[in-house]
Amino acid sequence: MRYSKYGIFCERYGKTLRNLVWEHFLTWSETTPGNLAKEEKISRPKAYQIVKEFLEKGYIIKGRIFGRTQLYVLNKENAVVKIFIRNFNECIQSVVDEYKPKKGNSGDIRVAVSAKGA
Repeated sequence: MRYSKYGIFCERYGKTLRNLVWEHFLTWSETTPGNLAKEEKISRPKAYQIVKEFLEKGYIIKGRIFGRTQLYVLNKENAVVKIFIRNFNECIQSVVDEYKPKKGNSGDIRVAVSAKGA
C-alpha cells in the first residue's frame, strides 16, 4: 500500500484543501491552526484563514486553552458537521470491510511455537 497525503475521506470526496481540513478535524479530537498547517503541509496563513472560515460557519468551536494556545474542536451540534461525521464513519467502515477476511476464510491466525531452548 502506497502512502498518500490524502486519507480515505479525500480519496472518496475529492482532494481539495477544505476536504483535507475536514479530514483533519474528523481524525483529531482537537487541534490548532499551527498543528493543522504542520500536519497537512499547508501554509500557516491558509490554515488560520480556513479555521476562521469554519469558525464563522459554526463547523468548529473554541475548545480548551492549553497554555497560551487555543484549541479548536468540531461543533457536533451543527447539522453539517453531523453529516460529515456520518460520511467519515462510512469511509472508515469501507476500509474495515475491505480488509475483513473473505467468506470461507476463518481468519484464524496460527502461530508455530517451538520448545527449543525452553
